[in-house]
Amino acid sequence: MEGKTPEDDVTVKYAVPADPGMLNPWFMDGGYAHLEPMYSPLLRIKQVSLEPPKYEHVPELIESYEFSADGLSVTFHLLHNVTWHDGVPFTAQDVVFTYEAILDPDTGATNYGDFSEVVDSVSMTDNYTVVVKLKKIAPHFLSMISAGGLSILPYHVLKDVPHKDLRTHETNTVAPAPGTGPYKFVKWVKGQYMELEAFDDYRRGRPFVDHIILVTIADPVTALQALKTHEIDALHPDLCSELINEIPALRDLPDIAVRGGVVPAVSFLAFNNNHTILANPYVRKALCYAIPYDHIIDDLLKGFAEQANSPVPPYWFGYNPNTPMYTYDLDMAKYCLEQAGYHYPLPTTPISAYLTEIVAIAVTGVIVGFLIGFAVMKLRRR
Repeated sequence: MEGKTPEDDVTVKYAVPADPGMLNPWFMDGGYAHLEPMYSPLLRIKQVSLEPPKYEHVPELIESYEFSADGLSVTFHLLHNVTWHDGVPFTAQDVVFTYEAILDPDTGATNYGDFSEVVDSVSMTDNYTVVVKLKKIAPHFLSMISAGGLSILPYHVLKDVPHKDLRTHETNTVAPAPGTGPYKFVKWVKGQYMELEAFDDYRRGRPFVDHIILVTIADPVTALQALKTHEIDALHPDLCSELINEIPALRDLPDIAVRGGVVPAVSFLAFNNNHTILANPYVRKALCYAIPYDHIIDDLLKGFAEQANSPVPPYWFGYNPNTPMYTYDLDMAKYCLEQAGYHYPLPTTPISAYLTEIVAIAVTGVIVGFLIGFAVMKLRRR
């Protein structure tokens, strides 16, 4: 926001590829996270370092937390200075209401399966203290509740709505319930745009950007043209991914900024280990050696990815640096196939990710796997 001051009325127009399918964050299967700036989980996973990438759990609605000695309960001490967008104070009752609703299968929350597998019960000891009892020791519990799909929603607004009706309730289809985040809902014109406005009483201070306009543009080329003509200010990563071949030209434009960064996710195609051929580990190794990783990352994805050695990113709990990283080596692929008893001619030049998939299907009857660390590209006006 170069040249702007807090006294200015600052608006950012952000192109998104579609309307949200749903407005309640508990139903994250319903579309794009338009309303993420509105809602808050108890904690949030935040990137605290770019190089090397590093993520930490940071408090969002709590002052502190502690685990019991046996690791089977967690006590959360909530912040006292949080209000909902309608001015009602945030309390432990909101947390208990939220977690109990998500634990109810009638709600149909996206995270019900993972959450109910770990959480036994939720209770409050006072207005600002919540105790979560676990069914088993769960090292990933804090990461789980840091997800947007476990954002806290207001008890005073939704308490009388049966859990089975939350998915069809107007707060999921017409206008969202109040949140505790830095932005509040203003307007939604379906198929055109959604407007969010800075929340004056946000606990960390009013945001610098006064208005966020999420403009619906389904076609990436149209969105890019709108960016070039200053009708919008930035593109959603899903739009950017369709414009990856435009990157060399876009880097030369003086008023367009191309940004990329590693995100905590891994994209992969998995082996079917029950398949007759893929049950042989030498076949799986051969296929891993036959994938042109550098070609996929550098040529097809224009550098917006990193090779992974497992589904766990290196900056997450449980990462094993000793897991082998495969390289593109056709001699080793041929050797492994021979060890498995197969003699297939191998290509002598790198092939695209799509052709790799087609060849794998033709040879083995299934989609074979490779691991690519997921990076995200962003386009915005300078």
